[in-house]
Amino acid sequence: FAESLTDLMGSHAPPIGLIHTAVGGSEAEQWTPNTTSSKCSNLTLNGGSGSLFEKRIIPFANTTVKGFLWYQGENDMGELFGNYKRSCGYACEVPHMISEWRQVFSQEPGTTDPNAPFGLVTLASSGGEGHPDIGGMYYS
Repeated sequence: FAESLTDLMGSHAPPIGLIHTAVGGSEAEQWTPNTTSSKCSNLTLNGGSGSLFEKRIIPFANTTVKGFLWYQGENDMGELFGNYKRSCGYACEVPHMISEWRQVFSQEPGTTDPNAPFGLVTLASSGGEGHPDIGGMYYS
């Protein structure tokens, strides 16, 4: 990703650094603080709410970032996509996670923009990780 972005920007590209925190097979709830899990119903809560947030996100909270890429945590959305307005499932959890990450990274004034872009990437609907109807997640 960083190589392609640098090539696209050409000779005027600023230095691009990536912070790799991914853990294969994880669930979105592991990447959110416990307060997020309490806002949404019908979560799996199999993987220990907040466990990866504390270990893999908080250590970088004082780092200035220009944006986020989320390519992780879909293992808990195969059965219930949820509904944001009804505060349930994956559709509730991910927007709250985005809000929490932005808040944590922008606590220190002059660092990360509180509205920093947050890109979501999904797995293909095949193989060992992607669910047969992963595209249905877009509508949740």
